[in-house]
Amino acid sequence: MLTLRGLTFDAAAPRIIVPLFARSLGALRPLAAAADADPAAEVVELRLDPLPEVDFSAALALVRSLTDKPLIVTIRTKAEGGELALIPDTYAAHCRALLAQGGVDALDIEWKACGPHRDALRNA
Repeated sequence: MLTLRGLTFDAAAPRIIVPLFARSLGALRPLAAAADADPAAEVVELRLDPLPEVDFSAALALVRSLTDKPLIVTIRTKAEGGELALIPDTYAAHCRALLAQGGVDALDIEWKACGPHRDALRNA
């Protein structure tokens, strides 16, 4: 059983997760606001891979400013069906920076993409 921001996750209580997938911060804002306003949206997933890498920190700050719902952050790599081709060192650096920034309740780790950083990211 897992609890994030007061919301408990277990097999007996499936949760609705709303993914936010946008190619710009301007397009992300209304998606995050809509997810926050919808009571059926229990969890928000911020997909960062469609955004330019320089916007990752700003995207996290933006979404966190618009919702207090549990937030899963994902950087899906091309190898895993996403938009960015990242080497393990760069992928891990982005993940560490997001965790250090705060506001991430759960980090969806690309197990293959993080390579030798796998255990450190899992433990972070």
